[in-house]
Amino acid sequence: MKIAAAFLLIFIQISIGINPLVFKGNKIFDSVTGNQWWAIGLDYQPNTDPIANVATLQRDIPYFKDLGINCIRVYQTDITLDHDVGMALLESEGIYVMLDVTTPSVTVNRAYPVWDTTLYEEFKKKIDAFQGYKNLMAFIAGNEVTNDPTTTAASAFVKASIRDVKAHVREMNYTVPVGYATADDGIIREYLQNYFDCNSKDEQADFFGINIYRWCYDSNFQLSGYDQLVNDFKNWDVPVILTEYGCNDPTSKARIFTEVAEIYGPRMTDTISGGLVYEYHEEVNRYGLVNVISDSSVEVRDDYFNFRSQIQMIKPTGTTLAAYNATGSALKMQNCPGIVDGKWEAAAVPLPPTPDLKICACVLSQLSCAMKKTDIRTITDQDGITIGQQVGNMCTEDPTHCADIEAVPKTALYGRYSMCNAIIRASIVFNSYYEATGECTAGGLATTKAPQNVGVNCDGQVQEQTKPTKVFPTSVDLPPVTTKTVPQTKAASDTPTTGTINTVKTQQTQQQTNNSTSASSTSPSSTVRSSSSLRDGRVNKPPRVNATGNYQTTVNATVPIVNVTATDPDAGGLPINVIISSP
Repeated sequence: MKIAAAFLLIFIQISIGINPLVFKGNKIFDSVTGNQWWAIGLDYQPNTDPIANVATLQRDIPYFKDLGINCIRVYQTDITLDHDVGMALLESEGIYVMLDVTTPSVTVNRAYPVWDTTLYEEFKKKIDAFQGYKNLMAFIAGNEVTNDPTTTAASAFVKASIRDVKAHVREMNYTVPVGYATADDGIIREYLQNYFDCNSKDEQADFFGINIYRWCYDSNFQLSGYDQLVNDFKNWDVPVILTEYGCNDPTSKARIFTEVAEIYGPRMTDTISGGLVYEYHEEVNRYGLVNVISDSSVEVRDDYFNFRSQIQMIKPTGTTLAAYNATGSALKMQNCPGIVDGKWEAAAVPLPPTPDLKICACVLSQLSCAMKKTDIRTITDQDGITIGQQVGNMCTEDPTHCADIEAVPKTALYGRYSMCNAIIRASIVFNSYYEATGECTAGGLATTKAPQNVGVNCDGQVQEQTKPTKVFPTSVDLPPVTTKTVPQTKAASDTPTTGTINTVKTQQTQQQTNNSTSASSTSPSSTVRSSSSLRDGRVNKPPRVNATGNYQTTVNATVPIVNVTATDPDAGGLPINVIISSP
């Protein structure tokens, strides 16, 4: 592998300093030492792909080491880029990576949920691209897709994605766990927890992540509701990880992270497998531990020192892999929640069907009327509006036109081709309408064609899985990680503290960070946990919670509907805002 000549190359065996992890029962273990393992980590997304960006990793790894963390969560990566060097750099320093499979544009959309071939193929590509790295901790198949009572139906599609991604992992003989990261909404909290851990091992999340902001500043175990958190998961049969934590008031002082002592203390370590602080770099509402100055320097904030001082005091103790008997304990899978109008509207059985390219391609070939355009690059916004209007009108006139593509999570009613991509779903409706009326125009978007494979049972044309061709290296030429002097004491004021070369005013730094991450503006009264466009499932998080652990203000959590750039091999994809569903 060739690295830019500006780097001084050194040779490091990729096996240095890290062992694969084992998820067993509700705990995580080091596969070699057998010791119980807890996530001591950070959420990390300073750019669009921080693992491929070697320069920023070289900048940040010394701070990871200084903090004493053992893992990071990365929300977005680009599978077309090379990650060998970045993953090896992290591995050489003992850092595991928890990786979101989704991106802002390739995800189950909470407003218009679907689980189809477009999404599944992209998910599989991400899994295949990363599964061979020794320090890959886990995959997250969705982040806060359901985040309030109005979006619970979307969980059916997320759970179907977990089922199918896990099946792909098994078929490919991979060993990486697949989980879900949920919002901590008081109204639907229990429904979410139980839904993703019920019915069967093939469908349940291998671990359950919680993005939790209950413990604020000088709170405590009881006031924060952490005692209830532990009680909720005391008999869970999979690991539970705090995939985001660190309540913040953007108008107040730096965070003090007093919850760290409890997360890694005796009251929680038997139930909760650690957590990851949100987040490494500063955005508009002061959740960062550092301000990013450039690709080579950062400005250390008071939050950094407070977090580090708390981490330095923890000494979690637990069991060992050899001694732990998960099957002989009280751990159990949960009971699936029933439908509760206005609170939970996703039936647990059956889930949406598994997307299959071969079946969908067969169905498309048999149609006599179909979409003219099959390439996402030729689909316009106006096309999307017209398609939606046409499908809606046709299915309103005769609901049987949509029978094969409908998806109703509340009643668990899924058409057999609801898993095909949006172009094929629209074509199926247009063809049904054409057979009934003789009209194949659909506002100018459809055309007649000669059907093929007539008489073939498309439902029997199951796609064959092929092993990816990527070869993961056994050794990598790595650029050295520069030793940085990190201040050992906190500044007296609440002003961010700088390192030896990081002297920039906070306001200037904030402006640069906003520009680099395309952060959206927000009023001071609304605490936005994540302003970055790099994460799916962005949620407005009020800074305080009441005694019951419920947020005191309304959660406003609309995800922008943006275009998918990926296409299906069978017929191309549609923009994500072209959602074909029955009325």
